[in-house]
Amino acid sequence: MAEYAFKAIDLIEEAFTNREVHFRISEDDRKKEIHAGFPIDGGPKVVMRFISVDDDNDVAIRIYGIVSRIPDSKRLRMLEATNTLNKKLRFFNFSIDDDGDLNMEFDIPLETPDEGVGAVAFEMFVRAMHILDDNYAFLMKSMYGDEETKEEASSKKDEISLLRSILEELQETPVEVDGDDTDGDTDDVG
Repeated sequence: MAEYAFKAIDLIEEAFTNREVHFRISEDDRKKEIHAGFPIDGGPKVVMRFISVDDDNDVAIRIYGIVSRIPDSKRLRMLEATNTLNKKLRFFNFSIDDDGDLNMEFDIPLETPDEGVGAVAFEMFVRAMHILDDNYAFLMKSMYGDEETKEEASSKKDEISLLRSILEELQETPVEVDGDDTDGDTDDVG
């Protein structure tokens, strides 16, 4: 095991090496990261980042750009999809950033004991693979499917309700006809 300045990175490196997970280490003045990639069934290859910014055991786990640059016209659909996944799944959180990229996040808690950091990182790596394999098709269907979102359906329902109200008002309002034809017939004179 190589010696890195941040203890959590050493612990994750050791766990990944023991389990034969391919990874690389990236570092700069502010943080150290382990990058480990995997392909999503029917989707892209993604890179899970384990990010440490100090010598504590809290580690940010991120997968950026699972879906990139979601068009504004599809954001509502994807927000509903991420909300559905966030309610359904434990541990990981899905979010859409300001650039329209769908990301996946988890944080290893600060108080995780040294002997648990590597095991937790490996477990979350495997869980992320399964979660994305099992749910990527749902995300793509949400983005490209023709089904209405709940908000779109509610908006249409509101429009239909408004149109019905206007129609009922029009039906209840008596129509006055100009002229002195008392039987209601109007004759076109032309």
